[in-house]
Amino acid sequence: MPNFEGDAVAIASDCRHQNPAEVALDLRAAALAYAAALAQITAEQWERTGYRSDGREFTVTSLTRYGIHELRHHLHDVGA
Repeated sequence: MPNFEGDAVAIASDCRHQNPAEVALDLRAAALAYAAALAQITAEQWERTGYRSDGREFTVTSLTRYGIHELRHHLHDVGA
């Protein structure tokens, strides 16, 4: 699987010109779907290991924590 390039996706999606109200609805739907998926993870699966393309190790727990950190960081960026 190729690396996710967030900046390239933002440029290709022309994020800066999207309707903020529509984006908020899309983000809410994505967050609810993600929360539902996380709710299905078993205790053992939280510590399942994966590797980034640079070989760095992560777990479902550490990846989820990183996602929450990024969410908070970007909410701060937009003044939310």
